[in-house]
Order: sequence, then structure tokens, then C-alpha cells
Amino acid sequence: TDGQLGDQTFDADTYTWFTRLTSRFTFWNRSNLQLRYNYRAARETTQGNTQGVGTADIAFSKDFYNDNMTLTLNVRDVFNGRKRIGETFGEDFYTDGFFQWRVRDISLTLSYRLNMKKKRQRSDRGGGDDGGDFEGGF
Repeated sequence: TDGQLGDQTFDADTYTWFTRLTSRFTFWNRSNLQLRYNYRAARETTQGNTQGVGTADIAFSKDFYNDNMTLTLNVRDVFNGRKRIGETFGEDFYTDGFFQWRVRDISLTLSYRLNMKKKRQRSDRGGGDDGGDFEGGF
């Protein structure tokens, strides 16, 4: 960013990165466990900076009654880390900021399919897993 207002210069070079890791495990007679971690690195702005943000989610899913019923437990933001913390400053001011998205969220879902069995994803048969979500997952 290049800029100037009066005698004040607002130049900044910022480089940041983002990553998402997802892993899914199938065990216990087709039970599923999915883990996901997102991280957005810290970055500089023209008048301050923001800290990095890391969040972890976990989901467990189990099928019953010939794949007609699914019980799913989701925990989003396991460590309650989905927070944006930063500061903004200039020659005659300073502010620090804190913003938190929805706090940790836990849900338990029971789904029953009438006259319809759950369609298994290709990865359940040993094919290539593209990291997609399973039903009721994240």
C-alpha cells in the first residue's frame, strides 16, 4: 500500500498466509472422526497490525440401523481461539481491538432417513480422499 495525506505517509508491505489441515478417520464399524485446523497468520496494515488466528474443529459421526440413522457430535472452535486481536495507531492516536466470532459451539444431531440409505463417499471404499466433509460434519 502506498499513500500519503498531508505530511503523513501510509506505506506498508504486507505478506501473510493461510492454511487449513483436515483429516478424517473411519473406524469402529464405519464410525467417522474428522479433525480440522485453520490458521491465518499475523499481518501488518498501513496503520497497525493484527495477530494470527488459529481454530480447531472436531466431529464424530456414527451410523445405526442399516445406515438409516446417523448420530453426529460437532465441536467448533475447540480451544475458543477464533479471535481477532490487533492494534491501530498514528501520530496522535492508538487503539487496540478485540473481536471474537461465535464462541465454542457444541451440537449433537440425530438424523433418520426414511426409505433411503446413506450414500457412502468414494473415500469410504478406499478411493482417493479429497478431504471433503462427511454428512453432519463441519
